Amino acid sequence: MMGNDEQALHQLLSLVRSSVQRPIHINGEPFITTASLGIALYPEDAEDAAKLLSIADQRMYRLKQRPEVETQISLNVPSEAHL
Repeated sequence: MMGNDEQALHQLLSLVRSSVQRPIHINGEPFITTASLGIALYPEDAEDAAKLLSIADQRMYRLKQRPEVETQISLNVPSEAHL
């Protein structure tokens, strides 16, 4: 992935993360949401939507198994397809 593309992706993911972390107020009560994201890149990882979704899903679960990177944005987590 090219430097500018990777930087833009990091900015987008940071925006998504900060948006999800904002409390939602319902009837005056704050609720905190969380999200887990996995990333797959076209065409570097796969060339069809089903495979891209599968790789993103695998990466999401691999990151969830590593609590030390809970909020880390990582493009270097391999999927099973890349092991």
